[in-house]
Amino acid sequence: VLEQQTFRQNVVEGGGAAAPRRISHGRAADRQPVYTPDGRWIVFSSDRTGNLDLWAVAVDTGELRQLTDDPAQDWDPAVGRDGRLFWSSDRSGKYEIWTAESDGSGARQLTRDGEDAENPAVSPDGRWVVYGSTRSDESGVWKTRADGSSPSSPLVRGLLGIPEISPDGRHLLYVGFDATLTGTRVAVVRLEDGEPAAFEIVLETIRPTTANLGRARFMPDGRIAFLGQDENGTNGVFVQDFVPG
Repeated sequence: VLEQQTFRQNVVEGGGAAAPRRISHGRAADRQPVYTPDGRWIVFSSDRTGNLDLWAVAVDTGELRQLTDDPAQDWDPAVGRDGRLFWSSDRSGKYEIWTAESDGSGARQLTRDGEDAENPAVSPDGRWVVYGSTRSDESGVWKTRADGSSPSSPLVRGLLGIPEISPDGRHLLYVGFDATLTGTRVAVVRLEDGEPAAFEIVLETIRPTTANLGRARFMPDGRIAFLGQDENGTNGVFVQDFVPG
């Protein structure tokens, strides 16, 4: 007996006492949402056309716009303060960081990692892009200029990734992984030089899950929101004050 299963993920907006509100709809896998600087749009990755591309949905009206249309896989979107897009794509054969205008036009390759560059994040001033790399010779979080004017350089080394930059541009958080690539901690370093900020969120997995525990983002007020589990092993989004030391 063959059973066909469907898989669906949608973009949902919620916060505080407000009830969660579904922004995208359908049976596609809509993932990795990120707000544009004006808060009017959410950029996300989706396979709704049968291929993984970047899309944008209007928060107020639900209007959908397709931003990339390439046979390769486009995902991990980030948006600069000027609306410029950054994402990870295997258009060159390996996953590299790509960039384009806010509407997806003028796409060009930004990094030359050679193995696996993913999960870009952009500094508030638009000057820097950080990303995770699992390259065999030097895995970790790397840093490069957003305009591509200089080669990338390692910022934090180790089995870690999924970086995010603080609203003031001074710090960077990342998720540290164990050997099974399950998130085990969220740590913070200085963006300038990778110096540890004496801050860490240690994650305990109460119940096995396929979710990427530890995936975290800075909130506009400087707090950290991350995916974790409560004492019953239920997945959820948690919020933690960020106080170095």
